[in-house]
Amino acid sequence: MRILKSLTFTIIISAMLILVTAFCISGTVQSQSRYAAEAEEKYYKEMEEIYAGEIRAFLEEAGYRNSGIMMTRIIDEEGERSYTVTIHHDKLDKLSGAEKKELLDACSRIEFPDRECGFCHKFLEEDL
Repeated sequence: MRILKSLTFTIIISAMLILVTAFCISGTVQSQSRYAAEAEEKYYKEMEEIYAGEIRAFLEEAGYRNSGIMMTRIIDEEGERSYTVTIHHDKLDKLSGAEKKELLDACSRIEFPDRECGFCHKFLEEDL
């Protein structure tokens, strides 16, 4: 009887130790995943700021000083990112369709540091 109680006690203690170990490992893995996700988000935020600055500098050089630049992103299930860059400036409404296309094409040639990301450039259309 005493051996049975000792065996039962040992099994219970072993099971508890296994559960505590599993809990600690899963906590570490989740913490590492969260850290990796935060680091990735910080990386992309920095790249987005650099890219918006390059677009802004290009537009300023082209005569569109103080252009509004808005970047929206979509991250799909696989983690791939696609961006829409919307540009606004009062002078843009006065451009012909061909001139707008030419300006958008020039903006499209400015490369984002991560070539895996998709981009769409457009002008903010205002209702007149």
